[in-house]
Amino acid sequence: MAIVYHVTDLTSDGRGVARTEEGRVVFLAGAMPGDRVLAALEAQGTKGPLTGRVREILVPSPDRREHPCPHYAEGCPASPLGVLEDRAERDWKRHHLLETLVRMGPWVERDAPPGTPGAPRLSDEEQRTRNEERERLRARLDGMTGATLPSLASLHYRDRIEPRLEPLQGGWRMLYGKGEVDVALADCLLASVAIREAMQALSVRLKEGMLKPDPSFSRRSVRLLLRSNGREQAVAVLFVMTGRKFDPAPYVQWLRDIPALAGWQVRMARQVKTRMTHSTILAEAGDTGIMIRVGTQSLQAPPTIFTQANESMRDRLVEVALDDVVTGGNLLDLYGGYGSFGLEYVRRGGRATVVDTAPDALAAGWQFAREHDLEVDFIEADLARRFPRRLALETRDAVLLDPPRGGAGRNVLKVLDAHGPGRLVYVSCHPATLARDLGRLPAYRLVRLTPVDMFPQTPDLETVAVLQRDR
Repeated sequence: MAIVYHVTDLTSDGRGVARTEEGRVVFLAGAMPGDRVLAALEAQGTKGPLTGRVREILVPSPDRREHPCPHYAEGCPASPLGVLEDRAERDWKRHHLLETLVRMGPWVERDAPPGTPGAPRLSDEEQRTRNEERERLRARLDGMTGATLPSLASLHYRDRIEPRLEPLQGGWRMLYGKGEVDVALADCLLASVAIREAMQALSVRLKEGMLKPDPSFSRRSVRLLLRSNGREQAVAVLFVMTGRKFDPAPYVQWLRDIPALAGWQVRMARQVKTRMTHSTILAEAGDTGIMIRVGTQSLQAPPTIFTQANESMRDRLVEVALDDVVTGGNLLDLYGGYGSFGLEYVRRGGRATVVDTAPDALAAGWQFAREHDLEVDFIEADLARRFPRRLALETRDAVLLDPPRGGAGRNVLKVLDAHGPGRLVYVSCHPATLARDLGRLPAYRLVRLTPVDMFPQTPDLETVAVLQRDR
């Protein structure tokens, strides 16, 4: 049965938030704050949030607009906030960051929240005190948080996309989705012009049956990375996740002679998780290198190297992250990749050490530093396992860490909290893990937050958090 809901907020993955008459939370795909919608609930248990889908938008939010991508109407989850005006999207991202920190941050009580099994029941006075503390915290955070920095581009900004390839009726289709809804793609308006041209050409070849599926490969075992090479062309890397060698000839036939592709590779990888850092090239052609701008120079790198996806905002993010780091000092750049922060810091007159697990990224940064006579050390280390003593925290003026979406390792935060320098800069792509990790740094206090809209039309947010050592 469809019911009318008033939508008041968004979830971290871009679904609207409403409540039933009984007060239960409802997550509604396709709804935006300010909407009044008719929605049907899906079967759910007696506890936890309900989920549903919008049948009809009765009264649209004043911040709504027409989504620019036709795939959105088909259910593509790549850009759920494309129906919001740019200002409203940036305002929500700032609001979501602050609410997440208030709800999960280190300043929140350590005991289990009310409603969870074994949680103590709070008296009215205790609940009132807790609410007052949170309001004071929200006000402090609001005072140290700037407006969300807008992206220079809201479309065609992504320098890489990675759809799945799946067999269908003797052929293949290019898909994007998260399991519940898979949408066949022939284009993506978030991607750069070069990527779109390559994607369209490859999609036509799929429809023409130029790639025949191998029945021995399981579903979701083939992925296609398309990324800009920095010279107005695209590079393709096709990953096949398998533990055995295979004949790359069918994939070679599909990828070859695409004018928009400067080069391509076919790689074998054992796991999706490690495909970028641990894979074997079985076939390649053309120029597969990419060019990354570092100041006025260019760094050459392999196509699997990690970079911020929004090329137009990379320099701006680096500037914001280094704004509160003293120049001319000694910087430790953790989870640093090729050294986007460390290299720029040294270009400004300091010294830096870059630490990461990806050997290709470290090699590219080291080569660039050597060519331009920059004093940067590059160290390969798995920070998830241990914090190397040779990193010598006592010699550092600041530590900058830019961990993956899962956040920094607990052992890294433990060492930094005990022995870290006066200034930490944490660059986060996930507010919830940022909040959790701040709770593991009690020796530091938060002094500044800058949300940066690196991913327009999506719920994702980059945040630069500046911390000062208190003790």
